[in-house]
Amino acid sequence: MGVQGTNEPQHGAGAADATDEVPLVGAHSTNTTDAVLYDESGLGCYMDWGEGNGGHCLDCCNCSPCCGDPCSVSDGCYCFWCFLCCSCCVYGKMLASTTETPQCALVNHCGPFCLAVVINGIVEGSGSVLNCILHSVIRRNSRMRAGVGPAAFTLGDFCMVCCPCTAPCAMCQQLRSMPVSDWDWYAQYKTTGIPTMYDEWVFTYEPPAPGTKGNPTTMLMNHHA
Repeated sequence: MGVQGTNEPQHGAGAADATDEVPLVGAHSTNTTDAVLYDESGLGCYMDWGEGNGGHCLDCCNCSPCCGDPCSVSDGCYCFWCFLCCSCCVYGKMLASTTETPQCALVNHCGPFCLAVVINGIVEGSGSVLNCILHSVIRRNSRMRAGVGPAAFTLGDFCMVCCPCTAPCAMCQQLRSMPVSDWDWYAQYKTTGIPTMYDEWVFTYEPPAPGTKGNPTTMLMNHHA
């Protein structure tokens, strides 16, 4: 499935130093300083998404807005139990939200994560590969919505979510970059229900055309259903 990006330029291995690069700010960026966010790893990890867009991936002590804004025990427990008991649904909702799909569907979004669990039980480790691919898609989409890096998938997108040392930090960063409603599948279930399947399968976020605005409902705001 091809991905067309509108954030230019894209930098290869022989790119010039950071002083020659151009800031990449997406339609969903809430970074009012429009800071230039560079990748110092050379792999496309993009560990710093800027304040208000998820921050630095190592800023794991900042649990807002996923655990409440400001953080609270009740919101933190809700987030914890959602991920512990219904992770496939949470990730499915994240996948849908990061592609601007208003509602997640059982087959299109939750299904792939459930499939990863099933095939991992059949052939140990095989589900982990599919799981890593799905999470790298979510990270790439989240990064694009935050206006960071090129539209193309990078090796860093895969490494950040698959390495045991960085995966928890990457997930926290992605959660900080989106409102609670972007992962709260249960709130969707209570308000509109969860459709079984969509005819169209969409897995990648397409940045809006230059001069147009993205969907304001997916800006970084703590919506409570």
